Amino acid sequence: MGHLVSNRIPVQLFEQNSTDGHITWEWIDKGENFPELEVSGIPNYHSWPNKDVILRVSVTFPVQPKQTITANLPDAIEIDLTIPQPEWGIVRGERQVREYGRIFRRILDRISNNLSLGRRIHLFYAGPNSLGFHLGQQISENIHPPVIVWNYHKGYDWGIDLAAAYSGEFSIIRP
Repeated sequence: MGHLVSNRIPVQLFEQNSTDGHITWEWIDKGENFPELEVSGIPNYHSWPNKDVILRVSVTFPVQPKQTITANLPDAIEIDLTIPQPEWGIVRGERQVREYGRIFRRILDRISNNLSLGRRIHLFYAGPNSLGFHLGQQISENIHPPVIVWNYHKGYDWGIDLAAAYSGEFSIIRP
């Protein structure tokens, strides 16, 4: 949904949180101290191979390489964005969401600058809805390669081609 809204429209983000057994939509803190989103797997060479990219984002749970075999891309470039210890409830403030979004966008831009035409990004995400929405806002249909976002349901078993969805075409991808 965030991809359809784009990052040109300001959106205030909320997340359902539980404090002392009470459910609230308010952020638990202002997000001053939060774990860094670490990046690994970016190719170090000037010319990237002519392959698709698997981009794993692990925030609330780790996305393991074995979980991404659904995409059937054995030779893909594999890039991970992860916090050191993914856990439920780790995203506690809007500032944190926006910082993670900035890092995600920087990685998308780098991929876009190096990926061959006709190649795709396969996004496997494990995190809260507010962050997922915001990351979707960072994906530009005019700048970035086509992105397939894989859905987790007892495994990543289907995906949505965001470019097709954006233009109103059939967008469900099944392995």
